[in-house]
Amino acid sequence: MFVIKCKRENMIPLIIVSNDQKRLADYIKKIIKDESFLSNFIYSIKPVKTELAIDQIRLLKKELKISFSNKRLFIIEALDVSGLEVQNALLKTLEENHVKNQFIFPLKNIEKILPTIRSRTKIINLNDFTNYKISPSTKTLLEITEKNDGLSFLNQSVIQSPSKEDLIQLLEEIIFYYRQRLAVDGVKASKIIKKIMSLKDLLQNNNLNPQLTIDNILLFIHKIYS
Repeated sequence: MFVIKCKRENMIPLIIVSNDQKRLADYIKKIIKDESFLSNFIYSIKPVKTELAIDQIRLLKKELKISFSNKRLFIIEALDVSGLEVQNALLKTLEENHVKNQFIFPLKNIEKILPTIRSRTKIINLNDFTNYKISPSTKTLLEITEKNDGLSFLNQSVIQSPSKEDLIQLLEEIIFYYRQRLAVDGVKASKIIKKIMSLKDLLQNNNLNPQLTIDNILLFIHKIYS
């Protein structure tokens, strides 16, 4: 398994994406072993409730001001379900480029992380997409959207009054569907993926209306293939 070797003088923060908690835990254990982090210098920061609190980031900053001869590992969980205030506060911490402080952010949804944080980290995706499956209803929806001369695809039951969570799952399936098409349908597929990624980000962070979001995406796909 590939593990980044982090030089002591330049600890690159790591975002580790995984839906498999055991695989994630094993991966982090391997980093700890390979980089020889001592147990007394490993800090685990977990949300008090569902998301990280700004006070936890403030405490982290105070801890970072303390100098040690040993390198330290900070495992900060649930960043992808934490608010923009927390992420922005953490961004300032990452920008300071602390020597001998390694940050690891285990999470499930990379799209919920600020682009400015992503740009300052190394992203490792442990999810195995080879076994990812698209539901028959999603495949049918896309086939109708691409080939139908009318707009009947907007009346498909699978997209009627979707919840935010259900729509995010649907969009992930659609993104995967068109990633598979990149080899034979490159330009069209890449445009669709870019469009969906943009609207998905707005849906997650700016309370975009789910129904309007999926209608917009399907109309865009229909136009691309018409």
